[in-house]
Amino acid sequence: MARLSFASVMLALSVASAYETWHLVDLAAVICPKPSDPQIPQYAVGINYTSELQVDQPHIISILRKSSKPMKVTFKVLDGEGVEVIEEQTVQMGELSDNVPSTCTCQQPAAADHDALKSEYGANYGLSCDAWDEIKCDKWWGNDAVGPWCCQNWCYSSKDCPDAFESQLLSGTYYSYKACKGTTVSENCPWTSKDPCKCKDDVVASFNAAMKAKNFDTVGYGTSCSAWDSILNTCEKFYRPDQVDTWCCASWCYVEKTCPTAIASVNDGVELYWSDNVCIDDPKLMSQCKYKPQPNTTAKTLGSCECKNETMPEALLPKWTLMPSGAADGVPSDYGSLCAPHDAYECNNIYPNAADHSMWCCMSWCWVSAECPGAVESTLWPGHYRSEAGCEMDDEIVSGCPFDRTSCECANPPNQSEMEAKLGVTKAADFPADYGSSCKAWDADGCKRVWGSDADSNWDSSNSSKQDWSVTAGAMFRSIAQSLRTAG
Repeated sequence: MARLSFASVMLALSVASAYETWHLVDLAAVICPKPSDPQIPQYAVGINYTSELQVDQPHIISILRKSSKPMKVTFKVLDGEGVEVIEEQTVQMGELSDNVPSTCTCQQPAAADHDALKSEYGANYGLSCDAWDEIKCDKWWGNDAVGPWCCQNWCYSSKDCPDAFESQLLSGTYYSYKACKGTTVSENCPWTSKDPCKCKDDVVASFNAAMKAKNFDTVGYGTSCSAWDSILNTCEKFYRPDQVDTWCCASWCYVEKTCPTAIASVNDGVELYWSDNVCIDDPKLMSQCKYKPQPNTTAKTLGSCECKNETMPEALLPKWTLMPSGAADGVPSDYGSLCAPHDAYECNNIYPNAADHSMWCCMSWCWVSAECPGAVESTLWPGHYRSEAGCEMDDEIVSGCPFDRTSCECANPPNQSEMEAKLGVTKAADFPADYGSSCKAWDADGCKRVWGSDADSNWDSSNSSKQDWSVTAGAMFRSIAQSLRTAG
């Protein structure tokens, strides 16, 4: 919830990476109450959960404004369960102006602090107006960060400059481009090359016959940011039900192969790469996307636990009302017919009277024979049974399950005596006390020494480059730790 004054606001969520994924959750073009209004209005904006949302990654909430006037924004952040994760706070935004005050000039940082930079950056780095980063911009700031700014003049300055930024090298010291008035970027700047993540508008000529037969060349498919697969219904025409998801409603375009978020096209015979991280999604289209994860027809089966591909009678399919519009929604007709996490998005609406809504809501399942071990009779469809036994778990859905935030969190490992009792004193000595307590490549060091001789580790001594064995080994030890916790 945010109380917004004299602001044009959009909230965005981002995951930390070279190119961020932005999820716009409020498209209000102008939020500018009249000064005579008795109360400043409050706005509540939400971030809808999708399978693409990386809930365990860092998030950035940005407030963007169009007005150049000074303004004050008060906000707080609640999680999906209504728990306050960021306390109410107020951000004061000053007036934006192109005027550079007379106090905005180059200033010398503390000599002792600047001396530490001399060996790497040079004795005069930042002390006067110059394009100090032009020569070694990629080395100092990374290939993903380079751009025309590398060739722009700047210097260390006072905090009074309207574009004063705190230095990453000298804490408490500021630098400014506006302090170096009238400077421009050189036409020969080596860092102004084409952005590899810019949409490619010249790819139509490389489309193969199959793509042209779909009229992709006629509409300029992928040449600019757009929800192409929703507009052209390509998800319905060209993909299996188990391949579609909310990505069908995402905005994307073709990009260079060197773009950090580039993904190879599935069209055979052409070398094309696309990315949805360089485009802004339409929040309304994403929130109302008709495509959701569908049954995985390749899931393993276990005899009587094989999916029966049954369809529930229309009259029994759960339905509920969407607020505040009053429109009706409900589960699709193929609910439970094949393996899928059918309840992952609307578990509380499908089973409003359940004793609890937890991890079972996010597990993949289907209708099976009553003889399937552990099969449970459905409360929605009496006389029919559901089971998870023959279905593969969707790791992404489970790890981000909105109905259970704790089951997949890292847990404390067993103590040393428990490890010694289970593994033996010698083996237990190979593991640090905090082994597995947080996300880390715990087996990266001494991997072969620890697991190479273990019969259960799946170590392939004939292929030293095999990479997936350590996952099994790590999972085995985590399983041991879990059994110890359970036994305790």
